[in-house]
Amino acid sequence: MVAPALANMATGLGIRNAVVSQLTLTIFMLAYAIGPLLLGPLSETSGRSPVLLASNVFYLAWTLGCGLARNKAELIAFRFLAGIGGSAPLAVGAGVISDLWAPGERGQAVGIYSLAPLLGPVIGPLTGAAGVVGVVGFVFIRETYVPVLLKQRQHHVSRDETSGSNTSESLMTRLRLASVRPLQFFVTEYIIMVVAIYMAAVFGVLYILLSTYPKVWTQEYDERPGIGALNYISLGLGYVLGSQINACSSDAIYRCLLVRRNANEPQSSAKGEPEFRVPPMFVGSVLIPIGSFIFSLGSITCMQSMQAYVIDSYAEYAASGLAAAVLLMHIAAFGIPLFAPYMYDSLHYGWGNSTSRRLKKMAARSVHHEEPVSLGGRSEPDQASESTAIRDGGYGWVVVFACFVQTFWVNAWTGSWGIIQAALLLKSSMRTTPASTLSFVGSLGLSLTVALGLACVWLAGVIGARWSSLIGIAFFGASTLVGSFTVSNIGGLFMSAALYGLGGSLMFTMSNSLPLQWFNDRLGTANGLVKLGGGIGATVMALVVQQLIYKVGIAWTFRVMALTSLASGIPTALLIRERAPPSSSSIDMSLFRNLTFFFLFVAGFIGIFALYIPSFFLPTVATSIGLSSTTAAGVMACYNACMALGRLASGIACDKLGSTNMLLLTMALNAVTMLAIWSVASTLAVLIVFAALNGIANGAFFVTMPTAIGRLLGPHAAPAGIGMAITGWSVGDLLGNPIAGFLIAATHADRANSIVPYRAAIFYAGGTAAISTALVLVARLRMDANLIKKF
Repeated sequence: MVAPALANMATGLGIRNAVVSQLTLTIFMLAYAIGPLLLGPLSETSGRSPVLLASNVFYLAWTLGCGLARNKAELIAFRFLAGIGGSAPLAVGAGVISDLWAPGERGQAVGIYSLAPLLGPVIGPLTGAAGVVGVVGFVFIRETYVPVLLKQRQHHVSRDETSGSNTSESLMTRLRLASVRPLQFFVTEYIIMVVAIYMAAVFGVLYILLSTYPKVWTQEYDERPGIGALNYISLGLGYVLGSQINACSSDAIYRCLLVRRNANEPQSSAKGEPEFRVPPMFVGSVLIPIGSFIFSLGSITCMQSMQAYVIDSYAEYAASGLAAAVLLMHIAAFGIPLFAPYMYDSLHYGWGNSTSRRLKKMAARSVHHEEPVSLGGRSEPDQASESTAIRDGGYGWVVVFACFVQTFWVNAWTGSWGIIQAALLLKSSMRTTPASTLSFVGSLGLSLTVALGLACVWLAGVIGARWSSLIGIAFFGASTLVGSFTVSNIGGLFMSAALYGLGGSLMFTMSNSLPLQWFNDRLGTANGLVKLGGGIGATVMALVVQQLIYKVGIAWTFRVMALTSLASGIPTALLIRERAPPSSSSIDMSLFRNLTFFFLFVAGFIGIFALYIPSFFLPTVATSIGLSSTTAAGVMACYNACMALGRLASGIACDKLGSTNMLLLTMALNAVTMLAIWSVASTLAVLIVFAALNGIANGAFFVTMPTAIGRLLGPHAAPAGIGMAITGWSVGDLLGNPIAGFLIAATHADRANSIVPYRAAIFYAGGTAAISTALVLVARLRMDANLIKKF
């Protein structure tokens, strides 16, 4: 009802900011996220009826307050309080359905129940824009919650004062326990997390659609507000049609699967599963991205299926379960539309809606992975994986895929920072900032990615690899969001880099240690595939970032990275599983008694000083010798593509030729390409040759070094050894690029069409790579003097 009147309300209350205008609409949804967390558990202790009736009164009172609001602050506050009262049916309704209907009959009940909150935003604009206010009378609701009914009956039987005091005391205990139940479900229950993520994506896109509908029809098509509101009819028809189709099909599918599941058992003992509610969701997730009518049909199908699934899964605690499941959904509906005006101003309606569609499709993949789940929060395969997992195969390849996505985003940031850095230097507000300062921003992120390796190993031992990866991708998304709001503030960029370092460290460490638990003979191939994700991430995002900066600017480039990383990283992080129980041991200094490990550790410590210099300075070198920024981005893309190729090829070669042998070849090629090719790269052809060969060598290092350490120390000691090695890289990550930047500044790198000012930095990089090569050679000779032998 508010959406069509947003413009009139903004004028009447003096609201000039588009975000504040959207906030008056979406603040209601924030209350919908918070209210069920309180009211759902309360209905499981005090009963459904009192909560619903009291909430209705609360809602009506504050809705009247909205009509009497005299300024934007009062309107936003009253809308929030009205939302608290209006949120009760969302959680309590699920409990009522669980109370009154058997599992095989809940489909039609959920169909009618879930249709009401979705038709509200559709019918509301039609009546609200015409000035019609609906007055809804109270419905006499009877209690349905069995435990409360039993207690009421017991209270009537026994009315002595002792029983009354004990009941009062137990009520406070039950309230305290029930109030934390939704958050406990959200944190510990895998199915709740998956459902919450998917419902958040669906509702976020839905409320972008709802909040921008008036502007599309009234401004783009010059329709009057009353006529423009009629376009909501397509959404309403889709909701009604989808609700009725899914209501009938859901119960039919449930009964069909129940018969198939219990074909050899008596009908009286047949038992269904919550997963029987999932099949219609597959159809709905395909329909949503197509159009508004089909979007509404698809979203109502998905919504009903997920609500029925949660109700069947948690039965007695359905209210708390659904309160946890809708938490992210309503936070998304509150927050995402706030950015809609800026998104459509930058991308316009075509690309803006395409971005929303792609976000929805990526989130859909999170519910298309089936995994048995226990109510203890840890999946059953997790508990049994120690004894049932097959080495060098099986679920290990799923873990490799999850690590692939994690490394994709870790390297997406580092691979595109050089392009972002070049774009920042062109901004008027950043032209006085030295290039060495901006390169230090990138180095800070890189150094933290590896500096916290030991802490990440310890944390994974405490909370597990899955939660460590989830926290990592959350920090990564936060870092890019912070960067989007601080593109003209060097301090904000340092904050963004620090957040990236925290998140990247967790993702990078997990992706290096997890393959060791699942692979032995094919460890190199597994590591190669994992690191291939980083190479592809750097390659693809370098091209994407270049185009996004040109089309929508640096700020929106960061925001697109945030949305896509969270939408793809969270679902895949949920796939991560450990084969063995996590160990909290993160450091073992006795490993340095093994001199071979010591030489490998020092080789990595020194060699890392050189490895990121090409990725940071190739674009500026290219422009310095007279190439265009577009050509420079192409050279960078070639470098990143060859780095991806080097990661995959070196992983396979490690299994064939030996991981230490491949590490030796990798560092030698790094040194030779820098000293002999990059130092004379004054033309495009020579620069491309360097980018290709050095990219292969650079990418291979991040596969061969962990694989060599893993095979040297064995699966038990390798996580600590790899964590220590990664932490040792932090010094080079932090100082390597700034040292190169200072050397370039000291040799006056502003000379156009020349490679000469960069040679001091190039020789510095090549020299450190050569020292690292010598140390790897010493380690290899300690294994066996025959360099041809596989080691």
